[in-house]
Amino acid sequence: MSVLRLFLLFLLVLLQVTLLDRLPLLGVPSAPLLAVVVVWTWTRGPAGGIGAAVGAGLLLDLSSSAPLGVHALALLAAAAVAAAAARHLTPRAPWVALTAVAAAAAYTLSLALSGLLLGWARPLPGLVLGLSLGAAAGAALIAPLALPVLGRMAGSDRLRV
Repeated sequence: MSVLRLFLLFLLVLLQVTLLDRLPLLGVPSAPLLAVVVVWTWTRGPAGGIGAAVGAGLLLDLSSSAPLGVHALALLAAAAVAAAAARHLTPRAPWVALTAVAAAAAYTLSLALSGLLLGWARPLPGLVLGLSLGAAAGAALIAPLALPVLGRMAGSDRLRV
């Protein structure tokens, strides 16, 4: 990952933890990094998605009270869903949006499960469902918009909106 891309990832993490967490979508904070990881996996392949997930996840972990690696693991689950979808679907905006919804479910469930197993959070089913819906809505809205931008950054000419 180049220095410029790492810097942009850092700026997006900073934007998410400072501003976007305070602007709820459907009553819960959105997760634009989730959408970026999904689109990055579509445009760069599984290895690129893993790199983005680990980098963004560790930066999120450093800015939260969660144990180190929890967000990285959750974003890795989202990248795995995106990689599986990208392997079988054409890279069009509707498919990327649906993939972002599935990845949001994997992300939220991974966070809830790690919170339960590690004891740093006690997830309530209604709260997990609400957070999952908010993350899914945010990712479904952001992913198609990020697809052409990150596709150009990746140098991919096969992506269509």
